Amino acid sequence: MHAAKQTALEYALTSTPFTFNRMGLPLRRRVENIAKGKFAESVVVSVLQRGGLAIDVDSCQTPFWSRDRRDFVLGDHEWDVKSLFLHALPPRRNFDECLALIPNNSSSDQWATRELRYVPTAVAGPCYLFVFFGPVTVEIDLDERQEAFLRTLCTRYHERESPSEPFDREWFLGEFPNLDNVLMRLSDNPIMAITGVASSREWDRFHARPAGRVLVDGVPIFETKIENMACRAGDLPPFSSIANWTP
Repeated sequence: MHAAKQTALEYALTSTPFTFNRMGLPLRRRVENIAKGKFAESVVVSVLQRGGLAIDVDSCQTPFWSRDRRDFVLGDHEWDVKSLFLHALPPRRNFDECLALIPNNSSSDQWATRELRYVPTAVAGPCYLFVFFGPVTVEIDLDERQEAFLRTLCTRYHERESPSEPFDREWFLGEFPNLDNVLMRLSDNPIMAITGVASSREWDRFHARPAGRVLVDGVPIFETKIENMACRAGDLPPFSSIANWTP
C-alpha cells in the first residue's frame, strides 16, 4: 500500500504540468485527483493479479509528460479503469444502482476516444472497467514554494502533453522543494466494488448526463462538475462474466 501511495504521489507531481485542467480545479485539488486516479489504478491491478489474471501493464505505460491511454491489457482487450470516488455509499451498498460515467466534456475526452486502439496486440479493442470506491479521503499538503514550483512548470508547458521528454524525472524530484515533506494521506481500508464493463457492444446503453448531483434511492452519492455519458452499472455485463474472475 505504501509503495502504491508513493508512486501515485510522485506521478501526480510530475504529470500535473502536462494534464489539462478540465474541471478548473485549484492546483492542490488537481494533484490530489491525479494521485487518487493513479492509486486506484494500482489497487485494481493488484487485486486482479492476486486473483490469478494475467494482467499486462507494461504495454500501456506512458511517460509522465503524455496523457494516459489505457491501464492494462487482458486477453484481446486493452482496458481503461474508470474509477469513481463516491461521497457516500449507495443504500444497502447496492453499487449496481450507481452510474457508470465516461467523461464527455470535450472532443478529446474519454467518450470521444472510446474506440481508439493504442495497443496493437489488443485486437478486440478497448474496454472500460467501472470501479467504485467508498468514501475515500486523499489529502496532499503543498506549501507556497512547492505550489509556486508547480505553477511555473504548468505555465511553461501549458498543461498539455508534451511531444518529447521535457525534463528528466530525477531532476524534478531533486529540484522540487522539500519533497520528503510532502505526504499523501489516504483513508484506511477503502471500500472497492468492481462492477460492469463496456465495449463497443454497450455504447448504445449510455445516455448524456449533465453536471450535477448523482442520486441512488434519493441519497446523493456523488457530484460531477462536467458532462458525462452515463449508464446504470447493473445494466452492463459484470467484469466476472468477461474475464472469468470471481472477487
